[in-house]
Amino acid sequence: MGGRKAASAGQVSGFSLFSTAGTPDLPENTEVLMNTLGFASILFVVSAMATAALAAPVTYNVSGTFDASGASGTYSGVFTYDAATDTASAVSITTTPGLANDGITGVPGLTFTEVVDAFDGAILVTPAGAVAGDRILNLNFTPDLADTAPALLIVEDAVCDDECDGLAVTPDSQYRWATTNSLSVAGLVAVPTMTEWAMILFGLALASGAVAVLRRRRATAGF
Repeated sequence: MGGRKAASAGQVSGFSLFSTAGTPDLPENTEVLMNTLGFASILFVVSAMATAALAAPVTYNVSGTFDASGASGTYSGVFTYDAATDTASAVSITTTPGLANDGITGVPGLTFTEVVDAFDGAILVTPAGAVAGDRILNLNFTPDLADTAPALLIVEDAVCDDECDGLAVTPDSQYRWATTNSLSVAGLVAVPTMTEWAMILFGLALASGAVAVLRRRRATAGF
């Protein structure tokens, strides 16, 4: 007779994303495979887009007051952290003059723009061209920057070591610490990498191909 074929095991509660009902020459296992392929393609695209968003670098605003053990002065600025590569960039943090931790030694106000070390728990920056004995800013994060809700624990305005890639061991009178700190997201732009774009496009191609096959088979069957 010319009636439609009954729903197969590949159709749940009468629904099939890529239904092939009414196509007499299509094996039941192929119908199930097409449905599975359709759902898998959609999940693939959504997963790739989510990965791209999570991999996006984040720009943060930072500010605070040097307020520990008699210190004074403030800092404020921005930096960008990329969790995918565990690196910091586009740093511009300015400090104002003030006192070190003993409340006596004066500390100059500077602009810190050069990253000398960075990981998810800390970022060390110096003024451009800094050498041993110059100032270095150490930003410590807890939870870490790679976590969902990072926070600044303490910021140190310290002295560079011999290679100016870390903090020198000096008396507290040359340091000032900030324990009143603010960290907020300034911007998040999802920029997929070439690999992520390839995953997205591949998933779209799979879904489009499944739809095209379905249309051809329906046209052949007279639907």
